[in-house]
Amino acid sequence: MTAEKNLTSICNSCNGEFVLHLESEPKALLRPRGFLKKGQISFYNPCSQDQNQAKFLMKKEIKRLNMPFFASQALQVDFIFSYKRPVSNKLKHKTTKPDIDNLIKFYLDAMNGICFADDKQVTQIGAEKLYSDKPFIKIALRAL
Repeated sequence: MTAEKNLTSICNSCNGEFVLHLESEPKALLRPRGFLKKGQISFYNPCSQDQNQAKFLMKKEIKRLNMPFFASQALQVDFIFSYKRPVSNKLKHKTTKPDIDNLIKFYLDAMNGICFADDKQVTQIGAEKLYSDKPFIKIALRAL
């Protein structure tokens, strides 16, 4: 069963679930970087542009799905992170970097204020990192 069909079958078994399909290479959360300029220490987020792009794609999907904003409900969120398969690789699952926890953190942070009020509402998480013909991210949200 393909990852897309697998997530669809998971989603169809639950009522009130919304699935965001983002056609983009999955990105991971990077640590903030610091630098010294004129004797002052400053910090910046190296993935802020990537998160803005992810937010833009999510907003389009939310509008298409007519998805409600989850203000205070406990949520279950399931992720599928799919990378383009290298020619020489026949494996299904991606076992190289980025780490799956950094992928999850990146997209949960991007969903703050867009899909739900705060990622502290997420009480259940599932995730899979794999290869397919085209890169994509699928995010399934369900109020518990």
